[in-house]
Amino acid sequence: MTDYEKILWVELIGFNNREPDMGVKSYIDGLGFTPTGVSIFMWGPDFVHLHCGLEEDAEFPPGIGSYLDVWFDTPKYQGPPWHKFQLKRLVDEFHRYGVRVLFSIFPCSLGNRWHQEWVYDHQELGNVTVKGFEPWLPLISPLKRFADGSYYEDFLIDQVLRVVADYGFDGWHLADGYNHSWYQLAHADYSDDMVDQFLRHTGVTLPPEVPVTCAGDRDREDARARYIWHDLRREWIDFHVWRNEVYLRKITTRLHAVGKLVTSNTCWTRDPVEALYRYGIDYRKFTEIGLDRMIIETCSAAGEMMDFICRARFSVPFFDVLQSTVLLTKACAPDGRFLFNNCAQDITEGWSALRYFPAFMEREIMMYSNFYCYDGSGKPQKCFDGVQVCLAADIEPHEWKFLLKKWNLGFGTEAAALDGVTVVWSNRMVERELEFYLATRRSLTANILYHLIASGVRVAGSVRIEDAAKVATPLLVINPGLMPEEEQTQLLACSQTLFAVGEMGSMPAGVQSFADRGSAAPAEFRLYHAPAVSGEWSVPEIAEEEVPADLMEIKEPPSFFDEQYYRRISDGFYALAAAMVTAVAPPLVAMVNVDTLDRKFFHFEGVQLPSGKWRYFVTNENWQYILGDLQTDVPARSMEIMNEFRGRPMRFEERQDGLPGTRCFIRIPPKGVGVLDMEFEK
Repeated sequence: MTDYEKILWVELIGFNNREPDMGVKSYIDGLGFTPTGVSIFMWGPDFVHLHCGLEEDAEFPPGIGSYLDVWFDTPKYQGPPWHKFQLKRLVDEFHRYGVRVLFSIFPCSLGNRWHQEWVYDHQELGNVTVKGFEPWLPLISPLKRFADGSYYEDFLIDQVLRVVADYGFDGWHLADGYNHSWYQLAHADYSDDMVDQFLRHTGVTLPPEVPVTCAGDRDREDARARYIWHDLRREWIDFHVWRNEVYLRKITTRLHAVGKLVTSNTCWTRDPVEALYRYGIDYRKFTEIGLDRMIIETCSAAGEMMDFICRARFSVPFFDVLQSTVLLTKACAPDGRFLFNNCAQDITEGWSALRYFPAFMEREIMMYSNFYCYDGSGKPQKCFDGVQVCLAADIEPHEWKFLLKKWNLGFGTEAAALDGVTVVWSNRMVERELEFYLATRRSLTANILYHLIASGVRVAGSVRIEDAAKVATPLLVINPGLMPEEEQTQLLACSQTLFAVGEMGSMPAGVQSFADRGSAAPAEFRLYHAPAVSGEWSVPEIAEEEVPADLMEIKEPPSFFDEQYYRRISDGFYALAAAMVTAVAPPLVAMVNVDTLDRKFFHFEGVQLPSGKWRYFVTNENWQYILGDLQTDVPARSMEIMNEFRGRPMRFEERQDGLPGTRCFIRIPPKGVGVLDMEFEK
């Protein structure tokens, strides 16, 4: 795959308006490649709100195009202030190189710090949250209406069309707050306007003691919010699914009508069911709506390395959570063109994975570009069509060279076969899992999947249930008891080894099964079409978990960086599940870590190349180097490190136990990856 897309998300002040071409040539020269496109991050929504044509070469206020850079003294600031015609020149110059140019904005405000902001004249559009989540400054909720009853989105789209026409943009990149609500549904928006839209659409009525209108009374608003989230949660979610679809469909219809593109970030880092539950976003509708590109926010390095406020707080490494998200999202919308958000740095937010965790960034690139979803013919296809770099200002030429080399290696892998199990996805399970979660708080597909990955299960890719019989690998199905009966029948008719875990429902007993005994969330692991496994398989009992009698009272996580509440499944259960998968369906080419202290930090993913060689991605989950003393059970003819990480040369030799195969030694950097090409004897 050599024609992968390279989209750069970059602030306006990443360019230089003191140069005749606005610094475009020097920027592209510094890249060392010509990007497919750029998304100019204009930051302030007033770039759209206040647009009134290009007749006057007005100067942008500092709050537009800077992403808060006006508050800092950083290398990004290029000054002097930008003018409208300079932005038009910037777009035209990129077009000379064949680069598509989009723009993006956030629905945020800066408290009139640099100019009189439009939202202060329309404060009815601000998000109304539950107590404790109030924005510091007005934050627009795009689904709301003006005081006269007209929809903000209609005004917004009209303005966007004027912006793209006047500046020559190729489209709009929907980012944080414009692709979905800034807040989770549990926390906002509970304004009179949104509640009125909700009641009108659903036809539900509130009891007399719950106010229909609150006129800004926070105590009454909070009481109403508590009632809706507690007693009308499913209706509230369904309303937002409908409302978001209407909003996104308007945008794509209007922009496509004039030949413009619409790209959109997905629902931050959330999988298909949590995106529905937390934000009212249904990925199944994305390609039908017509979104041209979808960007998944794959920020595992940033999420794991950040300070406490911004750090991802999950029970397993965030990287494993995002692998689950990617595999399931692509299976949910298989016809979509996805990019991964190569989160390199954000100087304004104060972090840089590229500068301080390059090994982790390399691991992200190698693995994200080698996640696969099987197509209808049973062939593995990459989940991603390319990358979006966030954010792409103040990156040195040698750093771009590093990124390009890693992208080329990652996307240069064509998979003929995969080593591991393939997780089965059913779009018909989305509502069923949502209902199941509301009723039980038991674990869902994504949550179980990322725990299995963290426990060492090699998940090769994902496949939709209608294509499952065409896949050569063993199959992993999660919560099959929630599938429609005809889909359960489809699964049991597959000839592959089938691993089933989670809610079994009426699925018949398997050859082997064991349960997580003593847990408040008992789960089973079953094997179908598999030989019996020798040895004892049992899970230590764990203490009963205290679960509130009223599940609707369970506190919701404050942000997408916080794990959703699920009733506990023991670590021992997942460890034994991983061991059972390995025992019943060993890797096509086994790489077994010999007994070392570092063993638990190693993960392996294998891809067979068209040449017959196997490419293995050997990753390190530790923040220190780990030394691998590894062995295969097929003799290796050659082994070669492909990603040129620094260290002693890799050596390999015959196994010392007299069995066929090869022993090798490799040291993997902290949070990094070794990419090994192996040619095995026939």
